[in-house]
Amino acid sequence: MTHNSSSIYLVFDIGKTNKKALYYSPSLDLLEKRSCQIDIIYENNLEIEDIEKIQSWLEDEILVASQHHTIDGIALSCHGATFALLDKNDQLSYPVLSYSSEVGKENNDSFYETYGSPKELQLSTSSPDLGFVNLGKQIHYIKTNARQAWDASLSFLFFSQYLGFLLTNEKSMEVSYLGNHSFMWDFQKSEYSQFTKDSGLIDKISLHIRKPYETLGNVKPELKSKLNISYEIPVTVGIHDSNASILPYLANEKDDFTLLSTGTWCVGLKPNQQYELSDGDLQTKTFYNLDANGKPLRTSISPIGYEYEEYSKLVQVKDPNQIVETSKISQLDLVIIPGILESTSIFADSQPGVYTKGEWFPFQQIKNNPEILKSINAEELYLALNISLAIQTTEQLNRLNTDQKESVYIEGGFINNQTYLSCLKSLNPNLVFKQSNLQEATAYGAAITITMAKKLPTHKELQELIQYESNEIKFENLPSLEEYSKHYFNILGDQNATTTRSN
Repeated sequence: MTHNSSSIYLVFDIGKTNKKALYYSPSLDLLEKRSCQIDIIYENNLEIEDIEKIQSWLEDEILVASQHHTIDGIALSCHGATFALLDKNDQLSYPVLSYSSEVGKENNDSFYETYGSPKELQLSTSSPDLGFVNLGKQIHYIKTNARQAWDASLSFLFFSQYLGFLLTNEKSMEVSYLGNHSFMWDFQKSEYSQFTKDSGLIDKISLHIRKPYETLGNVKPELKSKLNISYEIPVTVGIHDSNASILPYLANEKDDFTLLSTGTWCVGLKPNQQYELSDGDLQTKTFYNLDANGKPLRTSISPIGYEYEEYSKLVQVKDPNQIVETSKISQLDLVIIPGILESTSIFADSQPGVYTKGEWFPFQQIKNNPEILKSINAEELYLALNISLAIQTTEQLNRLNTDQKESVYIEGGFINNQTYLSCLKSLNPNLVFKQSNLQEATAYGAAITITMAKKLPTHKELQELIQYESNEIKFENLPSLEEYSKHYFNILGDQNATTTRSN
């Protein structure tokens, strides 16, 4: 297929469930968005990424785009905590694990017994204990439970780079994924960590670390032939999704700001911070990422989207664009405590479930018997869920040291959830929350990497290219959540006291 008239950048934004293919003009205007859902699959009681479907989807989308446009470049942005191990034939030596797999506490304990205490590892690698969301613990699981597959593995690739490899046959190591609570990077020494060396992972990775805005390679000849494409298509190295979403702001914002990138996870990012972890940071799982340039980003994460989806499977939730009736907040005797995804709650040791009218229902009990929720008013349950998510986000903002002088940008799926946004504002009346007119900040950030790979622009040129407007978000006025928050934290405190006594 020869060149078509209009040139585009093709961006793949690969979330945990939602996969998007987006077309951008070379001037970074969003032209078209196509999306689908590809769910995880199950193998040997583990949750696995469906690589066969993802690869087929990537190729189909390249074919469709090439039939109508000339593809001037491809960029991949992927969710975190995911990787591939390849054997001597560059085939998967082990399935691509999903971080939502439940492998039990034993793997977590064994990891720290082998590689060091949680505190010392977090100090050096900026990786708090996040259970299986810590990429290093997935590596430990494979080494322990599938030693033959580990020994047969010659190459290790982060998810973005693995999908890039499927398109180009080129391998690389990339900075934004590397510094993402993986245990693989020593922030104090600016080198590969002791875990990376002691685990043997160092022998399976490239020692040369690349930036996401470099070119990985061109689409491989056999794929071009399969898709009937006659011209070269460069593919960038790839980028971690949260780091992609902050890239436009890093280029343009002159004052301090905080970004809340929302989706399966709410990732709070604050740039221009020196790497420093206090005792309080260590206790609250506050950490640092590396941005696209390898600079530290103060970070706090909470899986609010995951919690939202899990409850959505059990009860019919409202259209998130509609604000629910909030006049009953002061009488609301219903609290939802987070912690469904093990070891990831913003509140240490919180036990997930629903507390209502003096009764406690653990989430697992609710999941096994959803009829429990039938006795609860669905609208009140939805309101309590969103208040809980907003309380978790507020805790993130506190841990990022966000102050009243700076703007807080909100991007991603929760920008459409009016109930959540209004609860968040009610809890933080003095903060200025803003929304840009970037429709897809993560994909937009990935598209920027194509521009940078073609001709590394000066900072001024990048600012001139990256144009967006931002406005303060308008909120529904809610009754005060102060008393409700006290009730919420009293229940959390009772949980922690019970946990302490049981230990």
